[in-house]
Amino acid sequence: MDATVDQDIHFIRDIQSGMHSRGFTSQLLNEEEARVQHYHDWLDHFMGAR
Repeated sequence: MDATVDQDIHFIRDIQSGMHSRGFTSQLLNEEEARVQHYHDWLDHFMGAR
């Protein structure tokens, strides 16, 4: 595997345990991730899922 994947795998356990802690309330999305989230929210609304 390349260095980026190895680094991601190395930190995944710590990241997941942090996300399951009581202090974690939400995550911040970068601009591209926010755009994708908005698209999915719009699709859900358009299709009557929400």
